[in-house]
Amino acid sequence: MTIDAGLQEAADILSIQVTPSRMAEIESDLQREIESIKVFQDALYAIALLREHGIATAVCSNLPAAYGPAVKKLLPDLNTYSFSYELGVTKPDPAIYRAVCHDLGVTSSAVRLK
Repeated sequence: MTIDAGLQEAADILSIQVTPSRMAEIESDLQREIESIKVFQDALYAIALLREHGIATAVCSNLPAAYGPAVKKLLPDLNTYSFSYELGVTKPDPAIYRAVCHDLGVTSSAVRLK
């Protein structure tokens, strides 16, 4: 979750050998899963309400690289997105929270992280 890599590249990095046919099957399964992702209606309502009140919105997630574009497509109007695969760190590392706060223009005096 901390590398911007596809399945084959991740397998190579981890020295996992997967036959081409099995990799194609896994990639197909992953694509089906990504295509099945939906945003809960109450989340869309909450985002709209926050934006209506001038509150910036973001995603801060430990998702693997394959999911990032889908999230951005499903939630295209957020102010920023902080993904572990782009930043090289996962939650609860403070760096991922600092990145999203930086992108939102939130100063350290306004937020206190442990």
